[in-house]
Amino acid sequence: MHRSFCVVAFSLIFFCMPWVASRALATEPAAGEALILPDMNGQRLASRRPLITAPIPPGAATLRMSLDDVDVTPLAVITETTVSYTPEFDLDYGSHTVMVEALDQGGQPLPDSRWHFSIPQSDTWDRASASFQLDTNLVGKLGEHPGNTSPDWQAQTSGTLSSELEKGKFRVTLDANGWFVDDSDNYGGQDKFSLNTYLLKLAYDEQSLSLGDVSVETTELAGGSLARRGGLLELNAQETSLQGFVLRSNTVADFDHLLPVEDSNQRFTGMTLTQGLYPEKDVQLKATAVTGQSGADDNVGGANLVPETKGQIYSVALSGTIVDELLLGEVEYARSSFNQDTQGPYGTKHGQAWRSKLSGRHDTLDYGGGYSFRDKYFQSIISPGAINNRKEYSLHASKTFEESSLSFNGMHSYDNVEKLENIPTVRSTGLDLGYTLNKADWPFLFANANLSWQRSGHEPDGFSGIDNQSRILSVGLSLARETWSVVPSYVFTSFDDKSGAGLDSLSHQILLSLGWQPLPELSFNPAVTYARTETDPGSLVTEDWLAILSTTWLITDSQNLNLTLSGLDSRTNDDSMHVSVFNGQAQYNWILGANFLESVTKTVGLSGQYSRTKDHVGNTDNDEYIAFLSLNFSIPVAWP
Repeated sequence: MHRSFCVVAFSLIFFCMPWVASRALATEPAAGEALILPDMNGQRLASRRPLITAPIPPGAATLRMSLDDVDVTPLAVITETTVSYTPEFDLDYGSHTVMVEALDQGGQPLPDSRWHFSIPQSDTWDRASASFQLDTNLVGKLGEHPGNTSPDWQAQTSGTLSSELEKGKFRVTLDANGWFVDDSDNYGGQDKFSLNTYLLKLAYDEQSLSLGDVSVETTELAGGSLARRGGLLELNAQETSLQGFVLRSNTVADFDHLLPVEDSNQRFTGMTLTQGLYPEKDVQLKATAVTGQSGADDNVGGANLVPETKGQIYSVALSGTIVDELLLGEVEYARSSFNQDTQGPYGTKHGQAWRSKLSGRHDTLDYGGGYSFRDKYFQSIISPGAINNRKEYSLHASKTFEESSLSFNGMHSYDNVEKLENIPTVRSTGLDLGYTLNKADWPFLFANANLSWQRSGHEPDGFSGIDNQSRILSVGLSLARETWSVVPSYVFTSFDDKSGAGLDSLSHQILLSLGWQPLPELSFNPAVTYARTETDPGSLVTEDWLAILSTTWLITDSQNLNLTLSGLDSRTNDDSMHVSVFNGQAQYNWILGANFLESVTKTVGLSGQYSRTKDHVGNTDNDEYIAFLSLNFSIPVAWP
């Protein structure tokens, strides 16, 4: 009953919610109302091409006029005291913004001037619009190799809605996507309906209430971005921004979870507060508080996505400018309460963490560094799987030249920093150096080198220590001309294990990718990859060859053919493994141009796939093929 109600409600929502200044030559303005600013600021107009006139700030030497963030200065008429502009085309219904920016004789900016007006669509709404896209794909099996388990037929329908209502400072938007799936095998017994995404937002000026798939940006130690289904209230006043939210702790996509916050076992409740302290230095204070639980099993598609946890996280971060753009600073402190036993009051552990970061820019040089510490009990309810009991140091720098760039990244971490018993300490260091060359008429060149070391200590009895080093070097180029392109690359990887395990390895990978378009309607994209990997102990060598050819033929404006062929050969030097795989796929599409339902895109498709796998060691062959006929209908509906 609940699901039926949600399906009906969603269906009703789908279908019923309905700077350099320049002096331009004066052109003959289209007939319309005159909008005199600032006297008519906030005016409601009937004309969609009004003559917009605004005053020029005293002392202005150059100016820029924009309408809805689009520079219209080249088309404006400029006099000694005013700047005027008449739109070349009808403006959209709803609210619009006019802004005049100016510089004085010394090139210093003058205070900006900003005004608003609206063109109402009706007496009730300034703007009302809705669009709906319905896509249906029907697939039927034509033939198959005996034993294939694909269903005899499949049907999938997707609907996407985008709608908007606007009245003055009040605005309502609804965006949603849902789909229906069915097949001859009853879709594995799963739900056939799904509300994939939806977001309903009610906004007045800078205040808003959102329901559906919302996103909250918490502080870094708290967990960072949090995207879930639920509700979000946003309040803004000058330099203060407050967000309060109630969200589901699991990720869901179903009609059953239209308003998914009624279950306390699967709920996050929290708030974020951002306060500007010194605007001239861009100093901001941001605080996050979240409490919640991921408790009882909640299977989506047969998988339990989040383990059982409960707890709280509190974090405060301060950021701002220290020396212009040369040096920016950021510091954050967080405390947490975390428990993996959601059924009882015992086992809660309290932890703390903090981090700091410095960054800056001088000319074309960007640089920065950071430090973070998480104690053994620190754990965020938002990111229950994140690593704790760790110290991290990081450095980065990048330099941009006229035709090239150079980048450096360094990281050092220390795990089990509090030296818990029965767990080794592990020190890891990584260095990364990158270079690119982008010179006119030259191939685009790129190179990257990565070095990393890892070593353990404080090992418990019987534990084999960790001591290894890895190196990765990748180089390549890309050259493209009007009808062809070539992209070769090479990657070298080595792993030197100095511990008792001795798991050394060495690999080379060469890739050559080509593109050729002999005719505007015909293109070929071949690629060949060779990989050789040597591993110890035993010096086992594995060689892999992979060749792929993709072809696209635009037969006519309404017909096209796509073909992909691939071949793989993999073998070892001790003849313990040798496998060859061939795969071919073809897809023919014909867009029907029938006179009926001209706004509907109707496509007939014919597709097939053949694969053959040969085990040379076992001397066995396996052939598979399958062919499908598909019908696709794409129906757009827009209002007005």
